Amino acid sequence: IIGPNGSGKSNCADALQWVLAERRLSAIRAAEASDLIFAGSEGRRPLGYAEVILTIDNADGSLPLEMAEVAVGRRVYRSGDNEYRLNGKVCRRKDVVDLFLDTGLGRPAFSVISQREADAILSLDPLDRRRMIDEVAGVERYRTQRDETLRRLADVATSLTRVDDLTAELRLQVEPLAEQARTATEFLALRTRADSLRLSLLVKDHQLAARRAERLRDEIAGLRGDLVALETEQAEFEAAEQAARLELTGLEERLTSARGDSAEARLALERHESANALATEQRDNLRARL
Repeated sequence: IIGPNGSGKSNCADALQWVLAERRLSAIRAAEASDLIFAGSEGRRPLGYAEVILTIDNADGSLPLEMAEVAVGRRVYRSGDNEYRLNGKVCRRKDVVDLFLDTGLGRPAFSVISQREADAILSLDPLDRRRMIDEVAGVERYRTQRDETLRRLADVATSLTRVDDLTAELRLQVEPLAEQARTATEFLALRTRADSLRLSLLVKDHQLAARRAERLRDEIAGLRGDLVALETEQAEFEAAEQAARLELTGLEERLTSARGDSAEARLALERHESANALATEQRDNLRARL
């Protein structure tokens, strides 16, 4: 990359390192992730993220992907979150690192060297120099895989130790748990028996209540029949009473009439008796005079 000072040559190199999963911000001349994002200018508003997409010709199969062209992308947001993509699909950083491990680009610090880093490489100690040679030779991929495998083995060993501890602890708890299980089984059996008895009792109570309800319904039906008979008899009595009242009214009217006739007869009798007494007296007087 050639060009005048300030034309962005270093920015291109930094972008190449960054898209290849470089983590050290100092390696790309940044203090924090937000420094990579366009902060805006007088004529353009700030952006919310920075993104680099590197398209690689893979016609010769240098990369372990069955694609003639491979696009690697990386995006960082102002929150600091990173997003990696392979051919447009989101992936892990590890996928990008593994893709370039044996290509000489696995360590951007070695594949892209700044002027100030050149002197540092010349003064590397034997261990660092070997690591650089391994990266260039493609050995770093296998060392990384070995380290990953060893780490996983250590994790498995730790897990196995934890499993052994848990197994021993569980063995100590087996007998109490077995006793609790037996107690729980007995409790469940007793509860099932109690539920069965309770259900049987409820069924019997229901049957007794049903029979009693049937008897009560029969009694109610009988009482209703008696009530109808009594109501009929009462209606007959009321009709007879009404007839008797009518007859009594007639008799009372006849009695009143008879009482009037009796008074008139008594007056007539008294008049006849007075006339008879007068006649008798006159007769006696005549007799006396005779």
